[in-house]
Amino acid sequence: MKSTISLIQNYEKLLEGGVDLNYKRKYKRIITFDTLSKLYQTYFRHLSFIANEEITVSKDDKDIVIFLLRVHFRQWIEVEGFNITVYKDFPQQFEVIKEVNKYNHYFTPRTFVVGEVLFYSNSVYGSCNFLNGIPLAESLEPVEGTTIIATTQINYEYIKPATI
Repeated sequence: MKSTISLIQNYEKLLEGGVDLNYKRKYKRIITFDTLSKLYQTYFRHLSFIANEEITVSKDDKDIVIFLLRVHFRQWIEVEGFNITVYKDFPQQFEVIKEVNKYNHYFTPRTFVVGEVLFYSNSVYGSCNFLNGIPLAESLEPVEGTTIIATTQINYEYIKPATI
């Protein structure tokens, strides 16, 4: 289970390196060292993660903070306006809250119905766009004869953490 305590440690390590973040391929985004430093001072340095944390971001910073949390640090967050709740631990099970089908997820292997529970699994091939969604599996059993767990990217607005 991924913990947000490592988020702060990883952020501090990133700042120690003193370099820009450069996403050349899928996301095509550069975040300068100065921007990373400013965001850390403004939003992250005071977080303790004893529980889920809420941060309020400015309009100018919102997209970049979401990008850092979802893409770079792979944290589970919920966004409402300019308030971002960062979960202490990344949920492992998710409930479908809006039907997922070929019309809204053209790459889905089948329709996932409201109430169905899916499991978080690392994207084997790195094809998931974490700005839009996360890789979820019907089960955590590998495909027969392999170590691969079949996943499908499900976009954030179609899922919520499952209450167990």
